[in-house]
Amino acid sequence: KRHRLFSSARFYPYDSRFVSHAELLQKKGIVTPKILFHGRLLSPSLRFVQYERLPGESIRDILSYNTKDINWMDLASFFCTLHDKVFF
Repeated sequence: KRHRLFSSARFYPYDSRFVSHAELLQKKGIVTPKILFHGRLLSPSLRFVQYERLPGESIRDILSYNTKDINWMDLASFFCTLHDKVFF
C-alpha cells in the first residue's frame, strides 16, 4: 500500500524491513516470529511476509477481554526490558 509517489517503501519495502528487524531483535535475545516466506505477489507493489505466530496470547487479545487480571507491573517490566535491549 503506497500513499505517496516517492516513499521509502520503494527502496526498502515493508516486508524486507519486517524481516530485517526480526533478525536484529533475535540477535538481541528478543523472541520474534519465525519468518517462513517473504516476497512479492503478482505486482511489485504487493509484497508479503508469512510467519509463525508466537505461542500464547497477544497483549492485544488479553486487553480486549480482561483488564482486571493483568499484572501491570510485570507488563511494565517487560517493556522496560525491551527498551533496554532496543533503541526506539
